[in-house]
Amino acid sequence: MAEETAPQAEAPDQNAGAPRYRDISLELQEIIAAHQEWLSTKGKKGRQAPLKGYDFGELNLSKVNLPRALLDKANFQGANLLVRRIK
Repeated sequence: MAEETAPQAEAPDQNAGAPRYRDISLELQEIIAAHQEWLSTKGKKGRQAPLKGYDFGELNLSKVNLPRALLDKANFQGANLLVRRIK
């Protein structure tokens, strides 16, 4: 005789009601990685991020750091730019 198990309660969604952000594309991840390398090697390796006019709309950029990236006319409308600091 098979044992019956009680239905498991689903864990509450911690992000319920939070905005949904698009995933960063592999292409953009590669550009960001090359930019980080460019920064850390002072331009000897990697490449400055050429993101003029790029649409960052609705992307989660909370863990992305792009100092000195080329961002003229880039669209950040709806993007998550907030960094949560844990104490």
